[in-house]
Amino acid sequence: MRLKNIQAGVDRSMADYWRDRLAQHHLDHYKGRTLAKLPEDLRVYQHVIEETQPQVIVELGTYAGGAALWFEDQLRTLCQWVDERPSVITVDTTLRGASVASPSIAFVHGDLATDGVAAEVHRLVDGRQAMVVEDAQHTDACTTAALTLYADLVGPGHYFVVEDAIVDTPLALEGWIGGGVADAIDRFVSEHGEFTQEHLSPYGLTMHFGGWLKRNG
Repeated sequence: MRLKNIQAGVDRSMADYWRDRLAQHHLDHYKGRTLAKLPEDLRVYQHVIEETQPQVIVELGTYAGGAALWFEDQLRTLCQWVDERPSVITVDTTLRGASVASPSIAFVHGDLATDGVAAEVHRLVDGRQAMVVEDAQHTDACTTAALTLYADLVGPGHYFVVEDAIVDTPLALEGWIGGGVADAIDRFVSEHGEFTQEHLSPYGLTMHFGGWLKRNG
């Protein structure tokens, strides 16, 4: 993991500092696998998991598998329930996530926007209290599909987290693929009054602008 001198972030413009942080987060690892999340966002996740006590986390977009392993450990550490079924269900179109060997993690291979994949995820959740984390393509179409097909898994008091709306801001890294995440979130919230858009960035930095959606109740 590359470390940056804190003073460098103070001397440069805030935009440059943000972009350095975003570039660095791709270099972070957990249990030997890339964990592409800011530590500030990971800390918020810890607070949310401890507060809401989800029984299962549905991760839409596995990437290298580091986040699935991290979520598994947070659930084991912070939650009070005991369940022999998988506590993390992770979905991806590539097969990299299939190599994440853990009885607590179920990997679903396929496009999250298809009815078959959505049905399999719902089968694995099996009525348990779920938190959903969408970290897939970061486009309007993908985010809309994720919210449409999986928001019903989130019960009152729990969260659907849409990651990386930062792609729709000037702070995004050059060459990032995506866009339209913020529009998809805004449409969903305007049409679904049962969800409240919370702005959780108590540590000053987040990649998930407007993406912390809490179901009322």
